[in-house]
Amino acid sequence: MIQNATVKMSEQMQRGQRHLGAIVGTQEYKEEYIREKVGEWKEDIKTLASIAKTEPQGAYSAMVFAIQHRWKFIQRTVPEISEFFEELEYEIHNTLLPALIGREISELEREIVALPVRLGGLGIPIPNKESKHEYEASRQITKSLKDVIISQKLIETCSKKSILDAKNLMKMLKGNRTKLAYNQLLEKLDSSTKRALEMAKEKGASSWLTTLPLDWLGYTLNRQEFRDSIALRYNWKIKDMPAYCGCGKENEIDHSLSCKKGGYVILRHNNIRDTTAKLLEEVCYDVQIEPRLIPINGESGEVYDTARGNIAENARLDVAARQTTL
Repeated sequence: MIQNATVKMSEQMQRGQRHLGAIVGTQEYKEEYIREKVGEWKEDIKTLASIAKTEPQGAYSAMVFAIQHRWKFIQRTVPEISEFFEELEYEIHNTLLPALIGREISELEREIVALPVRLGGLGIPIPNKESKHEYEASRQITKSLKDVIISQKLIETCSKKSILDAKNLMKMLKGNRTKLAYNQLLEKLDSSTKRALEMAKEKGASSWLTTLPLDWLGYTLNRQEFRDSIALRYNWKIKDMPAYCGCGKENEIDHSLSCKKGGYVILRHNNIRDTTAKLLEEVCYDVQIEPRLIPINGESGEVYDTARGNIAENARLDVAARQTTL
């Protein structure tokens, strides 16, 4: 029995061996190992998609900050494995992203969400396209360390500057590659989507995506809020949005945000009004929201400048406050 176990172990070692989370050995053994790992990650994606149906923001954060980094190490240590990640990309494209966004997405939309968040995307890259670049970057960064190991020199002789230079070079090349992909993508988009993507690049426009959904800080979004925010980000049609506005015109996102009968203009106004009042309460007293103005009707022989005053019926201030005395 011991002899049989020894023979099996020897055969296994001849085929290949796992090493520090990666794999070395025959091509057949590498493919077998990668397929096994991809199968596990596909199950992770399916589980995450089931969560995304009710908690898309939490599932998105789990994907961006945790799940998608599980295959980075293998991509950086095992060459020529891009084709094995095609099944994983299929699961992300057809299972996870529809659960996050609330509908199926096209190939062009998949390219949009694959962009980094700072360039207006969602930061969910296409794994089979990233694999080759990840391996090449890892190979260049560790080249000087590999040379030291092969020559059997002391590890202290490895130049830290060469490693840092290689990291900076790979970072620059990745940035150039990403900008090229962004510019090529812009050429495929219509004017409204292109404008939305450029606005999503603005400073602070993506902070809600890169923030952890901490409930005690009020950073959580429910299912509808998260999906509507994604739709607004890319000027996509919002699900269950009325076909016509209260004013009678067709109800598109731009119109609904500017129409004074739709309610959104009032909501934005009220948010600013209430914030201003809250700040004034810290330094003033008798703070009032929308107090009525005294009507201008010329009583008691007083003269008013009606050109500058508000003579409308039920005229009101946004906020009124009295300054504290020192």
